[in-house]
Amino acid sequence: MNLNFKTSRGESRLNKHLVEQQKLSEEDVRKIQGLHCEKDALYDQIEESGDPSILKEIEEVEFKLQDAWKFPRDVMYHRHWEVPGCSCPRLDSIDDYPYAKHYSGGCPLHGKKIHEL
Repeated sequence: MNLNFKTSRGESRLNKHLVEQQKLSEEDVRKIQGLHCEKDALYDQIEESGDPSILKEIEEVEFKLQDAWKFPRDVMYHRHWEVPGCSCPRLDSIDDYPYAKHYSGGCPLHGKKIHEL
């Protein structure tokens, strides 16, 4: 089973131990690789356009990845600060991951989200 793959943003590799632990089939692995390619293509789109409406599509791919990995769906494991163009507090988000999310009102992508909370 080949765990190496390429996306529009570079080369990547799935965690062999996690693949074995989750008892993923070769088909599961291909699906996960495809979803990572899809997420990176969305990252490219949002980087080029700065359009925050793409965040909803990214979130859906994140949920599909959790499904494919056989994990429960949990938005707290989505790493919003990695989206290109995000200016939310990165270190605070990393420190509190996955227990809290930190957004910035000045973030061009997530700033509106603060007012929705």
